[in-house]
Amino acid sequence: MKTSVKFSNHAKEKILSRNVKISDVFATIRNPDDIYEDVEHGTLIAIKKVDGNSIILVYKIENDGAKVITLFYTTKCVLSSKWVTLSILEESAINGARLGEA
Repeated sequence: MKTSVKFSNHAKEKILSRNVKISDVFATIRNPDDIYEDVEHGTLIAIKKVDGNSIILVYKIENDGAKVITLFYTTKCVLSSKWVTLSILEESAINGARLGEA
């Protein structure tokens, strides 16, 4: 089953204005290096190293896939005190749901 990925209007604007590669977005959703839960906003944060930078995606899991809220590249380590590292079991369950395997 293919992953359904939707983009908020804000995310679409940021893809264009920040020259984000769509291939980087899908690679980050499918296989993040790190994944966190933003407990304040109820979103997931996926981080992946690409070409010497990190791409950071903020998204939500919906019934039919993932919805990207915002995204950006950075060379800095960006972590918030509101982000909680997910356990291996939680991450596995999210990966399965994200990829339509659950």
